[in-house]
Formats: sequence, structure tokens, C-alpha cells
Amino acid sequence: MSESRQKESLTSLFNISTGDEIQILTSPFDKGVILNGGKLGSRFAPEVLLYELGKMQKTIHSEKNKIKINSLIEDLPYSPNHKTLHLGGGHDTILSFVQHVMDSAQRPLLLINIDPHADMRTDEMIHSGTPMRQILELYDFPIHLIQIGNKDYANPASSFKEPLYKNPLSTVKRYHSLLDFNQTELINSKQELNNPIIVLSLDCDVLDSNNAVSAPAHEGFSYQEIHSFIGWLKNHVDLKNMGIYEYNPLFDSLNNFHARKIASLMHHYLF
Repeated sequence: MSESRQKESLTSLFNISTGDEIQILTSPFDKGVILNGGKLGSRFAPEVLLYELGKMQKTIHSEKNKIKINSLIEDLPYSPNHKTLHLGGGHDTILSFVQHVMDSAQRPLLLINIDPHADMRTDEMIHSGTPMRQILELYDFPIHLIQIGNKDYANPASSFKEPLYKNPLSTVKRYHSLLDFNQTELINSKQELNNPIIVLSLDCDVLDSNNAVSAPAHEGFSYQEIHSFIGWLKNHVDLKNMGIYEYNPLFDSLNNFHARKIASLMHHYLF
């Protein structure tokens, strides 16, 4: 499908208005996944996920919830007052999303990454295994990265050695599971950074029993655990920026089981 046809098919699902309160950005690219040895196909994720989101009852015919979709991040001005959802593609596409947000906001960053892979590799080539390190090196103001769900078996040992990043104002904290996650520490980080931009990054590799991803991991998190965590972030830190990456529809079931589950997480975040 051509880019113009794809854009037309996506926007036809939604009630687009110039008074939009929700922004959906798509990055239908998986070259970084392929360069990292992952499975081809995550570039098709935005279209499939938006199709499933569009079928949900509350989504889109409400006048209150006006939505704008764009496949070119730079064409959609960032507003901190809008709720923004970014759909990859490979996890490396988060780099352009964070740049889009930070170049506009010029504020400290609190980034929460739920992922079995740390994505802190030191390779010079940009791919889906490098974006967290690159984000930490990107700016000279404070960046707090909270990694949740990193697996020892899914990462080279160098991913957990400090420092792997150059910015002395950056910090990294890791939690093996959502149960280990320290909610008070997150709230304290928000206060310490003094009104930071908060971004939640969900790499679908972390979802339990899901082969419809780029690089499946064992002992992941359930959809219900992620759903509950998103709800907590909405209620306690006013989450307004979220990215979802590495869903691969080529390996989903015929009824798009995992796409529907992921779309329900999108719906929970947006509404």
C-alpha cells in the first residue's frame, strides 16, 4: 500500500479535527529490527493496531476525543497539553519520537521502558538494540531512565555495566518486574526533575506468551499487569506520552488476537 493510501485508510477510521486533543504518530519502519537480527514485519504494526483501535466502542466518534494521525512525526507539532501515542515499527523509532518531544519541550526527561532488552548496546550502527543508550547521550540536561523487565539472558553483559552513556546528568534504574517497581521512587524522580516530560515505552517483546513480536522473551508480563500499570501512571503522574513498539502482525493469529489486546492497552491509555 502506498504511503498516501495508507494514510487515507488510517485517517478514515477516526474523527479528525483541527481541535484535536489526541495525537497519534506512526513510524512504520522495521529496518532497525532486521539489522539487529529480529523478525521482519513490525513495519505493518501501526496500520493493524489502528484498525483494531478503530473498532472499539469509545474510540472515535466522540466529539470530545478528537484525534489527529500522522505518519511523519515532524509534520505534527508537539503540544504538551495533548495526549500523544507513538506506534512503531522497531524500537529504534522511539529515538525520533523522543527527539520530537524534547526539541519542542526543552525539559528534563523521565523515560520508563518496559522491555526484556535493555537496548543499551554500544554499536555505532543505529538499530533496535541501541535506542536507550542513544537517548541518554542525546541531551545535556537530566534524563532519568527506568528499565522494567530487562532479562539477563536477553542482554549482553555489557548492557548492565555503568557507565554506558556519556551524559553525567543521566541516571538508570532497573527493576526485574512490575512487582519490584518502586512507585514512590518514580514520584520522587518526577519531583527531583522539576516537571519533566514523562514517556512510557512499551516494547511488545515483554508481553507474556506473545510470539507476534520481533524477538520474543520468556517470563514476560501479562496484558493485565501492563493495563494496571498504565492506569497507575495516568492517575499518579499524568502520563501524556506513550510509545508501543515491535508488535509483528505477520506472526499473529488469524483473528489478530494480540493486536486486539495491544489495542485495548492503547485505548486504556488514550481514554
